[in-house]
Amino acid sequence: ICILKASVVVFYLNIFQTAYPHFRITAYYVLTYITINTLILLFLLIFACQPIATFWDRDIKGKCLSIPAIGNAISVSAIIQDFILLLMPLNIIRTLRMNLRRKIGIGCLFGIGGMGCIATILRLHAHSNSSFRLSLDPTWDYCQGMIWVEIELTAIYMCVSLPTIRILLVRILP
Repeated sequence: ICILKASVVVFYLNIFQTAYPHFRITAYYVLTYITINTLILLFLLIFACQPIATFWDRDIKGKCLSIPAIGNAISVSAIIQDFILLLMPLNIIRTLRMNLRRKIGIGCLFGIGGMGCIATILRLHAHSNSSFRLSLDPTWDYCQGMIWVEIELTAIYMCVSLPTIRILLVRILP
């Protein structure tokens, strides 16, 4: 997900960096935040249990941090990142002079991005309601949260892909 979100920031950079030099600095800060945040949470998740195999094998004696708390931290982090990505270019886009059709298209694109943010919030809700550490089948308990992860990923993929296939869409849907 980190690489996908970073590609959104790079996409923004390609569009706005020459006309808005301050946006470039903001974009690099956001890229740094997403990368560092993801690495910290990844290492926290990998080393949450000592020994590491205790994470998936309940028969091994060991200590684990609160897995639901880590899941919630990952979800909250994803919510913050998604909203940053959604709100980052809005001020610039608002000031652009475009025809109504293009504004509607961009509005639809941001609507899809908003659906990704909603999916991330629902993922947090699913994580909060799962009994991951107490269950005999934690993978099944995590399934609901993973559905929302897939919806979030699909929304991000759509937001990144749709602008690049705009010419094709214009020819198909005149």
